[in-house]
Amino acid sequence: MAHTCKNCGGSGKVVCPRCGGDGKIAGETCYYCQGEKKVECKACNGTGKVDD
Repeated sequence: MAHTCKNCGGSGKVVCPRCGGDGKIAGETCYYCQGEKKVECKACNGTGKVDD
């Protein structure tokens, strides 16, 4: 049975670990999130759900 992912709260996205959610690194657009400030949650592969 699938449950809500505790890592992302079910959104499928987490704060970018490279820029800390700023969208920029040293004044440039973050290469990791492309300025989106969030990235796909690795724990649930962006689905927001995890299996038991």
